[in-house]
Amino acid sequence: MDYGLSPSRDKNRFVLPAGFRKTLTTASGENLMYLDFHKTLPCLVGFGSSYIDEIEAKYERDKQLAEERGTEFDEIEEYT
Repeated sequence: MDYGLSPSRDKNRFVLPAGFRKTLTTASGENLMYLDFHKTLPCLVGFGSSYIDEIEAKYERDKQLAEERGTEFDEIEEYT
């Protein structure tokens, strides 16, 4: 898997390395990338739309487990 961005090109845009674009397209089936801030590191994290489905499924599992255990589910702490 490739990491990083290329330097700014014409029109002040950055270009993703070809290997990264291929990985993203293969994983999500589209040429679309979402960006989010890393939870602890000073960087951005990029992912395809298929990862959103994984996040939503994990959220539902975590919420269900908290209910089964009788513990509080703090979605703001866990998912922001």
